[in-house]
Amino acid sequence: MMSVEMEIRTRLDVIFSKHTPNAQLTEFKEELVADLLEAYQDFSKTDRSHNEALDDAFEQLGDIKSLLKELSEPRKKEKTDKESEPKRPYVDISNKGVHIGNLHINKKGVTLGDDIILDGKNNKVQFGDWLHVDRDGARVGDKYYKFDDNVDSDINDTFENKDFKEPNWAKSHHQLTVPTSTKDFVIDYSEASIHFYTNDKIDLITIDEYFSRDNRRYFATISENDDKIIVNQGEHPMLFHVRTAVNIGIPRSFTTGKIEVRNQAGSLYAQDLVTEKFNVQINAGSFKVKNMDTKTADWQLASGSIKATHIKA
Repeated sequence: MMSVEMEIRTRLDVIFSKHTPNAQLTEFKEELVADLLEAYQDFSKTDRSHNEALDDAFEQLGDIKSLLKELSEPRKKEKTDKESEPKRPYVDISNKGVHIGNLHINKKGVTLGDDIILDGKNNKVQFGDWLHVDRDGARVGDKYYKFDDNVDSDINDTFENKDFKEPNWAKSHHQLTVPTSTKDFVIDYSEASIHFYTNDKIDLITIDEYFSRDNRRYFATISENDDKIIVNQGEHPMLFHVRTAVNIGIPRSFTTGKIEVRNQAGSLYAQDLVTEKFNVQINAGSFKVKNMDTKTADWQLASGSIKATHIKA
């Protein structure tokens, strides 16, 4: 019988076969072999068969086509002596900006060709689809590195100009709506950046999820019992870090709302809310809140920080 590692390598060979081999791809494949073996061991404890555990392990990969394409792109060929001779770039300097070859500097920021290098308006750095940097963190390829959120800053800056649009790093968007109810509304996530704000609906709670990787298994589900309406986070992959941001809009008229938020790790923001109850339970992370009027509030953080202003409870 073929060993588990050999089966994993065989499957990966099929996935990688569409791309020209190089050192980066080889190194990436070896990393995946180790990660998939670990994932298989975890799934084999609960799955009914060997093939199910192997399938579930590979399902954690999600869509890696774009990353494989980037890693497989050949380096540019060396130019001949004649081609390598320096050419004078086109230069145009005026009150509107500076244009030197493909480099543009103006009020919008700094761009090189079609790629944004520095975008002052949106406070981000972007180079094609390979590099994205904003205030929250950096994405290099499909890997995301979150910046330390536990830094001193004015809470007023936290909510300024927050328009709750799709983040520039998002690869996938999932939308849910839930009618308002007298039941407790429970938000249960293992790791995410969650933003509560006031939407323009009359009797609908809106939920917009954004993910740095595209896989429907990450999408949240909704369940309901006699007392609660529960939004449960979808599967959380073991092989890759998936950045998750959730924008939750609460109707302005929902003043009797009973809201409970559970977030194992990540950040929670809330602003301009009027509710009957707003409870928070965070294992490790931060909670920032501004302009809240609620009858009762039970905020529990095992590790992290709370920054609040203009609270009535």
